[in-house]
Amino acid sequence: MIRINIPGFKTSDPGGPRWGDAQIIDDGKNFEVIDGYCGAGTSHLISHLKARGIKSPYLHISHAHYDHYYGIRQIIRDSYFKPKALYCYDPSFLGDVSNDVKSEKSTLRSIISEAKSKGIQVVYLKDGDRLVHGEIRINVFLEKPKWTGNSDAYINDGSLCYYFPDILYMTSGDGPDDIAETCKRKGIKPVLIKIPHHGNACPRTPSTWLKKNGCIYCWDNDYSTKITDFLQTGREDCIAVGMRYFNCIGDLNMVACNGRMYIYKGGQAISYKCPYNGKSTLKSANLTIIKKVLGGSLGTGEARTTNLLDAGYYPLGVQKQVNEIVKLVKG
Repeated sequence: MIRINIPGFKTSDPGGPRWGDAQIIDDGKNFEVIDGYCGAGTSHLISHLKARGIKSPYLHISHAHYDHYYGIRQIIRDSYFKPKALYCYDPSFLGDVSNDVKSEKSTLRSIISEAKSKGIQVVYLKDGDRLVHGEIRINVFLEKPKWTGNSDAYINDGSLCYYFPDILYMTSGDGPDDIAETCKRKGIKPVLIKIPHHGNACPRTPSTWLKKNGCIYCWDNDYSTKITDFLQTGREDCIAVGMRYFNCIGDLNMVACNGRMYIYKGGQAISYKCPYNGKSTLKSANLTIIKKVLGGSLGTGEARTTNLLDAGYYPLGVQKQVNEIVKLVKG
């Protein structure tokens, strides 16, 4: 079984709900942490990793921006964790187009140095690389940044892009063109994408092409209410062409097994076919877990779904049993 967990935002988070990116992808034995949020998001991510007992993840930094690398740096510094490796691009990949870019490259080099000093293997990823960790297979793509009119946009545009062929899922950092351009260049047809949330006045992600080529589902973490030329989002484009959109207020969970990917959100499990045929390891409801749900110790809403999955239970199956018990008691 392969699981993806995106620890969600709270609307009450200090400074607003948008705090960069973070994803946890695992097969039960191997754990990938792609980006690490910043601020309140990082605290939430690290608490979640510790609660799940994830001590030795593979760490990934999609690009040299604070709201992506900050949490990874905190994981490296935290004595609880013993990361297996740190994956990122070679800082020299960016070039020296401005002082801002030089500064971010310097910080990335510092993080790399810290990792090496802790005995963590550092691997520079480049376009065309492949990673295999247990049942998790990743194809890596990296487009050279094209936008030089703004330093932030330039770094965003060069984000690492990961494709998981067995679950038909593609994710990138913030680059506006990475996913669609990579898909067109490589002939890839993902069903689910993480929307790169910055448009940065570059040509926006051609969602129409993605939809025509089989992309049905999407998610992102950008809750900006004021869309400017600098801070744009592909969310509106994806929704406009008919993709099913999942927000990241509250956790977002996905589970792949037996040839299907299940997306858990809003008390539902929407699914699509995928090549991955690993068996499910989720358990059915029992009296102990039902008592916990009824007692409120597993939280509510998306948090309950995450906690049930963390405990190894099929969340909708448990909730169905809980609903039946409540109905009988009320009746």
